[in-house]
Amino acid sequence: MAKKTLLVEGMSCAACSQTVEKTAGKVPGVTHAAVNLATEKLNIEYDESTFSLDELQQAVGDSGYQVVPQESAAQTFAVEGMTCASCAQTVEKAAAKLNGVEEASVNLATEKMTITYNPLEVAPYNITAAVEAAGYGAVLETASTMRRLWHKLISALPSVPGQMWLSSPQTSF
Repeated sequence: MAKKTLLVEGMSCAACSQTVEKTAGKVPGVTHAAVNLATEKLNIEYDESTFSLDELQQAVGDSGYQVVPQESAAQTFAVEGMTCASCAQTVEKAAAKLNGVEEASVNLATEKMTITYNPLEVAPYNITAAVEAAGYGAVLETASTMRRLWHKLISALPSVPGQMWLSSPQTSF
């Protein structure tokens, strides 16, 4: 069984959400459907071998509502504490098992993890928490974290020769 959260537009009352719920529940492969009217989200559990998202969209559309196509998001996280391939695999599995994570890829050499996910189902803090629960650290990479890492790298270089090397123009002989 798999789970998916979808955004549904056009619902304005409890009767609307009940209609969407019943309609979704009748689609082949759907084993459970629940609508949250306040967030306009349809949560479904389904059998991957018989479920078709196109059929669900068509059925909900025929009942007067619209399933909004979902966009995937991708984020990069800096991962701390990995020392071997087994560590990288553990981190990758911890993130990949979250509902809504479509793909997780860890690069041990760069200590980075790239995640493709459905933002309606999972948030970056959930991913960070899963990695931490596995015994590692994870920080969502943003421009400010990249600047901090760059400053850390520069400060680790030998003081005078490193500064001269960084500031001297390239000359060709």
